[in-house]
Amino acid sequence: MRLRSTFDVMGRLVGAWCLGLLTAVTPHAPSAIAAPCEALEGDLRPLPSTSSTDPFAALWAATRAAQLTTVAARIDAADPALTRRLLTQTGCLDPGDTRARASLTQLQPESSHLPRPPVRRVAESELEAIDGALALLRKTLADARFRDALKQADAVLSASRDPLDAPVVRERMASVAVLAATAHTALGDTAAAEALLRKALAWMPGMQLESDASPKVRRLWDGIVQERR
Repeated sequence: MRLRSTFDVMGRLVGAWCLGLLTAVTPHAPSAIAAPCEALEGDLRPLPSTSSTDPFAALWAATRAAQLTTVAARIDAADPALTRRLLTQTGCLDPGDTRARASLTQLQPESSHLPRPPVRRVAESELEAIDGALALLRKTLADARFRDALKQADAVLSASRDPLDAPVVRERMASVAVLAATAHTALGDTAAAEALLRKALAWMPGMQLESDASPKVRRLWDGIVQERR
């Protein structure tokens, strides 16, 4: 009876410790999570692991690791950052826990959970104006009026709102930049042409030059694309 009583007391003590530890890492207290492999508030110090030579410390680490894994599974999508920290801490407590390691590998990067800025809705009239300017710019280039073409391109680029916030505008602005680069190469300003081509690729990374692009522009373009790989 005395032996059984001793085990009952130990069981209650371990249960109380575990409950306190679980409370310390609820989703409402993310600041309580320490750096990887550092003891949290209420943990044994130094932080033990399942490979500890002390049987009690090893048992404690296994129990703690199981609790953290359970909490991580419950909050997963609700707080990815806290989930990642809990699973990392589990790896410190139980290095042989392959499930926690697998869960950590499958966890999406925290940045993917950040809200994305809204995409601006573009009025049809704005798109029609840009398309008209593009048609005029192409005609001006075909007439070899390169300086006039640069003035037209500058007017479109400077008048447009940030092209990065609307893909349909971004695509058109990239085309304007390429046409302006064509005018610059015709006038011998390779540096300005290259800067515009880089801007076009920044706006549309998968953009392809039109088949009638000038050889000079294509050489610059191919060099920039190769450099970005």
